[in-house]
Amino acid sequence: MEAEELIAAIVADPEDRAAWMVYADWLLERGHPRGELIQLGPVAAAGDNAAKWRIRQLEADEGVLVSPRLRERARQWRFAFDRGFVTLAEFQRHAEPRVDAEALRALCADPHAGLLQTVMLDIFEYLDDEDEVTGTTRRAYARADVGDLDTELARLRWLREVRLHGVACTALAHRSLQHLTTDSITCADARIDLPALETLDWHAMSAAAGFGTMLRAPLPRLRSLGIARGYAAMVAELAMHPVARQLASLSIQTNELAAILTLVENAAAFPDLRQLSVRGIHEDLEHAEVDRLREALTRAYPTTEIYVPWRALSPDPPEVLEERSTAAPEVDDQSRRPDGTLDAIGRWNRGD
Repeated sequence: MEAEELIAAIVADPEDRAAWMVYADWLLERGHPRGELIQLGPVAAAGDNAAKWRIRQLEADEGVLVSPRLRERARQWRFAFDRGFVTLAEFQRHAEPRVDAEALRALCADPHAGLLQTVMLDIFEYLDDEDEVTGTTRRAYARADVGDLDTELARLRWLREVRLHGVACTALAHRSLQHLTTDSITCADARIDLPALETLDWHAMSAAAGFGTMLRAPLPRLRSLGIARGYAAMVAELAMHPVARQLASLSIQTNELAAILTLVENAAAFPDLRQLSVRGIHEDLEHAEVDRLREALTRAYPTTEIYVPWRALSPDPPEVLEERSTAAPEVDDQSRRPDGTLDAIGRWNRGD
């Protein structure tokens, strides 16, 4: 059998142990270290430390574990392996050459990337010095050309997680993708077809950006949505989408108090919500106002586990006057003078 057939058998069914062993024997006969990696995989998974150490030694030479085409671009990527197959690929944004279509094509064309589960393309640049108040710096996301992203990723049968920031994405369709992290610049106008998507982490780059075309696509399995830089208008927009009715978890990072009020007003749009988190709001409200807001949110979502840092809405805790006891302190007889008055340091003077 040829290598292509042996690899295809593993990619078709990664749980087929016989296919792995046949390929391992084929590789060992030719002196390739991937054969030893395949043999050591189950041993290391069982907790053998010697096997884990040997695997780290073998994986240190990434050049022999990727195709010649990908080897030329290996400096652009950070890899994680499982039995000699690439399972994670993270683009190094400071790498040279910069990201381009060949970087992604070389990755997805590698036969040993057939089991790739996670791809991270996070392309951005820091523009400003650190903010004195928040301690953060502003990021700039370009729309870097990585070629036909949709077609390349569709070749990865076992892909489960994708992180996309700062790349050009006009379409994203994948049958098994479960977790997507992206933003309103990268995927705002993309054609979306992700029937297996369960978790979406969405970064809104401006108040006007919203969700673009993302939630207009059928997402029948989406249960968890995280929104960074969210706005009250986005909560209202979300409530209008059918996807809101199937969410079990919603997390919002926002600096708008109105986002909580909008959640209260649109509670009926989230009937299956089990977890709700709202972070990032800092206001100086009266404690009575905070109590009313908390009560309204709790009443709107009676079966939901809610996390809101309420203390951030009333920075100064209510003043509590300490009650002072009017009872006389206990005094031992040796601390009194002969005339009955107190001698506070009498015992100390006597060395008691």
